[in-house]
Amino acid sequence: MLMIDPNTRYLLRRRMEVVPRAIRRHVPPGRTLEAGAGSGWMSLAVASMGHDVVALDNHESYFPFIRRQARRMKSNIELIEGDAMSLPFADREFDVAMSVAVLEHLPDPRQGAAELRRVVRPGGHLVIGMPNWHSQYMLLKKMEMWLGGEIDYNTRIHTAHSYISIREMFRPYGFEELCALPIAPFSIPPSLLKLLPGSHSIERLILMAERGLGSRLAWLGQHVLFIFQRRID
Repeated sequence: MLMIDPNTRYLLRRRMEVVPRAIRRHVPPGRTLEAGAGSGWMSLAVASMGHDVVALDNHESYFPFIRRQARRMKSNIELIEGDAMSLPFADREFDVAMSVAVLEHLPDPRQGAAELRRVVRPGGHLVIGMPNWHSQYMLLKKMEMWLGGEIDYNTRIHTAHSYISIREMFRPYGFEELCALPIAPFSIPPSLLKLLPGSHSIERLILMAERGLGSRLAWLGQHVLFIFQRRID
């Protein structure tokens, strides 16, 4: 049985709560692309809000699962195998483009960002989620690594970006920032969690810290969600 540490469990749960809620609030339904769909949970979530969804991924392993879930929800999701750094779509084809926890894994995240910008129509929206290298989690992790700790999954990413550098992939190119939210405003590296007894008590501690610090401090978030709108020409 796969064991997930409390911090990762917290991060995954927060992602599945924060992202759909922000999209429902800020992004009207339309023709929507998810680049790097993976298991399709986000495509399925926005399809349930009335979006006409195209889910793209670089391999098809999750496509049968997504099809089954879409049929169960009576939603129509178009599935396409393709490369997020070379999207097989025309300029300005989509009302919405989404990419959460994907760009940081690309060999060239800025090329991936440029492709997302390209396919969004004027007045359309971009939904972007990426790890924040300057978050308190990463600061704790870098300190731990300096003391001889192991590199975990959250630091084994191809490229590292700060809250500011993520914004600058989009704002200078005609995209207005509508919101920036911490997906995980307070997180603890897994190896430090081992020093604390009881996973349930640790999760309560993390949630208490979030309520005390959290939603207003996007720049501290381990992962940050941005929603941008492309200005009309």
